[in-house]
Amino acid sequence: MGNRSRSYGWSASSSQKHVWFCGIGAFVPGRPRPNLVQAPPGSLARFGLVGRLREQRASAGEFECASSAWRALLAPKRIGRKARGSAQLPDLSLECSVKRNSAKREEARALLPNIEISDFAVFLDLDGTLVEIADRPDRVRMTRSTVDLLAVLRDRTDNALAMISGREIQCIDRILRPLKLPAAGVHGLQRRDAAGVLHARETPDLGRIVSALEQTIGEENGIVVERKPGAAAVHFRQRPDLERDCYRAVRAVIGERMDLHVMHGKMVFEILLKGGGKGKAIEAFLSERPFRGRKPLFAGDDTTDEAGFRVINARGGVSIKIGGGETLAHHRAANVSHFRNWLSVQVKHVNGMSADERS
Repeated sequence: MGNRSRSYGWSASSSQKHVWFCGIGAFVPGRPRPNLVQAPPGSLARFGLVGRLREQRASAGEFECASSAWRALLAPKRIGRKARGSAQLPDLSLECSVKRNSAKREEARALLPNIEISDFAVFLDLDGTLVEIADRPDRVRMTRSTVDLLAVLRDRTDNALAMISGREIQCIDRILRPLKLPAAGVHGLQRRDAAGVLHARETPDLGRIVSALEQTIGEENGIVVERKPGAAAVHFRQRPDLERDCYRAVRAVIGERMDLHVMHGKMVFEILLKGGGKGKAIEAFLSERPFRGRKPLFAGDDTTDEAGFRVINARGGVSIKIGGGETLAHHRAANVSHFRNWLSVQVKHVNGMSADERS
């Protein structure tokens, strides 16, 4: 048997949200075997340790460690005779390796790439990507400058520009007026190709479900129930405190319907027909002209856009998440303004030259 000594180590896991401690362990010469104790966040006091370890999830989903007092607290103590060698204390400073690696990943995401936009097939979400999200869907307005930017982008890409939205296509057209672009609406249940042909799945009548939702949660509480072809949405942005109530109501009206599923977006629950999705809509566009053969780019802000990011990444394209939150996207824009400014720069610089230099 080797000597017994107290050694301390730690690791942080964003997926399990636990901190691991090494307690008193038996050391075999050349091969330490510490005992591991799992300490869920906030439960360290029950180990009788003095001090505090503050655990905070960073924006990239990693743990930030702030505890200079732990170095003294966790200093190795001899038990019986002096242990062979000295235990190495971990670096529990703010500059821990987990934090550094997390920062590097986020820094890489924050660096939006400079691209030759004319080589790309561009797919863009609408709310939260090109326009700010409003309290009610019908209050969203797009600025003239953004409409003009999209018109130039359409020309730069030889019409390989499409909108990918949870809105109906007719609502997309209203917001983009006078532009009329290829579009996928209701999360892919509707799609209008570059030739103007409408592809829409036959959808069941959800009138009964919408009526039941309106009677159950109504708009008097600040909840907005939105009707869509083959879908319905319950917006609780004005009443985030009613999120649980909204979810219960949605699950109750769906009942045992196996052809429907609930998608949780930003302050909204959407009841959708299974088999759609933004990823499938993007794949359909990429099989057609003028999108076929081009590098794909997709930008979106919500959990409903993750399926699109997965398709783009698999094809080696550019995926951009607007705002915070976990994502599959390889790049991130801080907000709508940040993304629009980046897009404007890419549109104005084609083949290494600005629009003025090309004219």
